[in-house]
Amino acid sequence: MIRNDYSAEEEYEISLQLLGQRYNEALNKIDSLNVIISDLLNIMHIYGIPVPLKMLEQLDLDAPFPR
Repeated sequence: MIRNDYSAEEEYEISLQLLGQRYNEALNKIDSLNVIISDLLNIMHIYGIPVPLKMLEQLDLDAPFPR
């Protein structure tokens, strides 16, 4: 049977745990996207394809990638 008589403090703790899980999932997705973007930039560099200006504007220029 599913319990549904949580106190306000228990509900708050559960909400924080779920929020933390969602936050970590979002960070993992961002990390995955960063890897994909880095790979794309490396491929573009290898084949001499210029990086579009709009993409350059969005990049963290401190991040290591070949220019």
